[in-house]
Amino acid sequence: MATIAEQSQQLAAERGCDPYDILNEEAAEIPIGSDGLVLLDHFQGNRTPYSDSRSRGVSWACR
Repeated sequence: MATIAEQSQQLAAERGCDPYDILNEEAAEIPIGSDGLVLLDHFQGNRTPYSDSRSRGVSWACR
């Protein structure tokens, strides 16, 4: 089973840096607006307007 950012983790190990550095490099190449991609990151139930451990977030593309 693959994990999120598995390739970034492998590349970071080869470069001797943090995987988040790789992810930040990749994110910097994405143009503003991301072709309509929207992500509400409530995947852990935190950072929500109300403390709700069942909140899980959503992602969709608007075109």
